[in-house]
Amino acid sequence: MSAKNTVTIGQELTGKYFDQLLPDFESTVTYRCLRKVVDSGIPNWRRGPPDLPHIDDYLEVERVMLPLASDGRLVDVILGLSVIYRSDGREF
Repeated sequence: MSAKNTVTIGQELTGKYFDQLLPDFESTVTYRCLRKVVDSGIPNWRRGPPDLPHIDDYLEVERVMLPLASDGRLVDVILGLSVIYRSDGREF
């Protein structure tokens, strides 16, 4: 599973796989949710504390993962959107 550019963990992610960036990625809630979306084809939503490395100002993350399948059956892309809530209460 590859990652797209993001500022939330403070490093360039474009073209890299999560397991290249995070040695214990398979033990995270995020991995389990991604795996479930791929295996079931059912969207996933979560709001809670970040489980991946993040910038300290981020208190909570709300995100949705939407499965996409170019052949209509096999999930080959997950469209994700995250809203980051900062410790001062504002959204990022």
